[in-house]
Amino acid sequence: IIPIYNVEKYLKKALLSVLQNDMQNKDFEVILIDDESPDNSIESIKPFITSNCKIIFQKNKGLGGARNTGIKNALGKYLLFLDADDIILPNTLTTIVDLAIKNNLDILEFAARGIDENENEIYHIENSTNGEIYEGITYYNEFRYMNSACNKLYLRDFIVNNHLFFLEKIFIEDFEFNTRVLAKAKRVMATNFVVSNFLQTQNSITRNSSKEKKEKMIADIIFVIDKTVEEQSKNQINKENDDFFEERKSFLIATLFYQLVKNKSSAKEFIALKKELQSKDLFFVNHPIHDSNKNLFRRIILKNTWLYYCLSPFLNLKL
Repeated sequence: IIPIYNVEKYLKKALLSVLQNDMQNKDFEVILIDDESPDNSIESIKPFITSNCKIIFQKNKGLGGARNTGIKNALGKYLLFLDADDIILPNTLTTIVDLAIKNNLDILEFAARGIDENENEIYHIENSTNGEIYEGITYYNEFRYMNSACNKLYLRDFIVNNHLFFLEKIFIEDFEFNTRVLAKAKRVMATNFVVSNFLQTQNSITRNSSKEKKEKMIADIIFVIDKTVEEQSKNQINKENDDFFEERKSFLIATLFYQLVKNKSSAKEFIALKKELQSKDLFFVNHPIHDSNKNLFRRIILKNTWLYYCLSPFLNLKL
């Protein structure tokens, strides 16, 4: 499933990485969703379209909405989400599909590399359950490795039957989606087999300098925190479930305030947002976070807000 919006520069490479992989055309389909793209993305790939490609045009619904359209139109047993600026590495698809089918998995998580525009490796993330299968929450608490929706195979029936669709037109839709998915999953496995290259561009939301996008990111994180609290209330109360949801909420809070630091927000804004969240019982900083950097930020800054005032001059922030 490949959403298309203003990706003319990258789309051909992404599509060919799938079509020229190691599966026969009769065994898979490629669903391309033109999300009202303003450029010539579709024209750029027309010479490469094969009989197992399906192009769907829709009014703009954002990345999550485009993926939902793909899910609803897919016929395959498993779903793989591919962003149009990423690629699937050669001779990889058969391996992961066979592994998922053999083990009757709801989710198979695989390894991925982050690369820059010159294909230099920025990060390499992998983990493995060594062939063992776990329920989703247990898997997350003990293994986990990426919040992305693009380094996983998802069983389509599991997604559809549990109504696990993406929220539309929000940032961090992958994180929110996977919270609900992992809470429902019964059969999850991880392999350290590297399948994808994820392109890290200067125009990504985490690097984009647009004030509008920064403000939307902050608003969307708060929205997802609230949705995570709502989802937690639907699950049985026990330590394992609580650890899962509390860690997810702490991660979101750390991510939210880290965005303020990156945006060089004033200490006054920092404190005001903290007080607003506290008044709504949405300020979650007591549970450790698996991400060591976010956990350090939680322990030092979020639990000791006065330090933000002290560090402001060194961070070139306004008091």
